[in-house]
Amino acid sequence: MHKRIMLLVLLVAATTSFSAGGNFGLGGVIGKPTGLSFKLKMGQTRAVDGALAFGMWNHRYDKDEDLHLYLHAAHLWLFPGAIPVSSGSLPLYLGAGARMTAVHDFNLGVRGNMGIAYLPAGAPIDIFFEIGLIVDFIGDVGTDMDAGIGLRYFF
Repeated sequence: MHKRIMLLVLLVAATTSFSAGGNFGLGGVIGKPTGLSFKLKMGQTRAVDGALAFGMWNHRYDKDEDLHLYLHAAHLWLFPGAIPVSSGSLPLYLGAGARMTAVHDFNLGVRGNMGIAYLPAGAPIDIFFEIGLIVDFIGDVGTDMDAGIGLRYFF
């Protein structure tokens, strides 16, 4: 189901009449979470990104699968020249923001993330890998971790 939704979003994005290569990217992420991903570029060294997901996965403290709502958003600091490549760019990034989940109850916490994105020359996409470290302070207080790989198309 998740793969179909992501494929549909990417297909719609690729076939719309919006001009390609803008500052807003929309696509999908696979991992924890698996769902929609967005990114808003704010110059060469800053951006905001996030993910929205619905799904079934094991809760941190029990073995049953439950329907989850997941949302995170972060301010990113980009390091565009950190890894030189012959074509396109491969910036590293660090981010800080918030994460919210809703399963049996509502959980809210802070999320720090780090990742790498590949931006092919001449293509309005980025392909990324990201790891997030979370500290929940409302709901199920504790720590967690997530990671995902994804693709976004920029309008």
